[in-house]
Amino acid sequence: MNEIWFPTTFLVKFQRMKCSLWIGVMLVSAMSLVAQSPTTSVFSAAGGVDGTLYAVQIQTDGCIVIGGQFSSVNGVPRQNIARLKPDGTLDSTFLAGEAAGVNGTVYALLIQPDGGIVVGGLFSVAAEKTRMNLARFAADGTLDSGLGARVAPNGKVLALARTPSGDLILGGEFSEVGNQPRKNLAILAADGTLKSAFAGTINGTIQKLALTPTASVIAVGEFPSSATRGANIATQNQP
Repeated sequence: MNEIWFPTTFLVKFQRMKCSLWIGVMLVSAMSLVAQSPTTSVFSAAGGVDGTLYAVQIQTDGCIVIGGQFSSVNGVPRQNIARLKPDGTLDSTFLAGEAAGVNGTVYALLIQPDGGIVVGGLFSVAAEKTRMNLARFAADGTLDSGLGARVAPNGKVLALARTPSGDLILGGEFSEVGNQPRKNLAILAADGTLKSAFAGTINGTIQKLALTPTASVIAVGEFPSSATRGANIATQNQP
């Protein structure tokens, strides 16, 4: 039997062709898998938010609470705070209407164990009631008659944290809370009354708060160093 001889250049071209075909098959397979996978752009597809968002929290049922400076979500009027269902569609039952939210910017959100939503920012009205920079809504969107009604900071609330005992810690840019001196850091009891801790402690802006396992407060932001702490980060022990 006669041997069939293939030139070297032909073999090289044939191997390259096989490689190209294999890469093409892999790309088609990958594209097919992507096409079959669930989309992750539901929020963009649903219309999105017409302003800036500064805060987001996830509830235990998977709903997403957002806060910032905006007037509509997915084309529906909402005043700086709204709630989305897990699929990204707007929860039409929560703070519906142009005046149901707050009349200024929301910078911080906190979901409490009972489903209550604490809101911090720079505003003077929440759900058509006077609330200075701090408010709380129940899970159904009704305004809490206690928190923020009598004791409120006189400036921005940029950060919120909750202690295991239920106290609420505020951080931001303020000098008083409930007409009592508090330099950018304060703590409220569960009933909304001001506690004596943290009087005049941080001389600068607090941007974020966190709690250690022992419930000490870590505050970060923009403030100078002192004899007891470094610049821009501080730890405060609760009494």
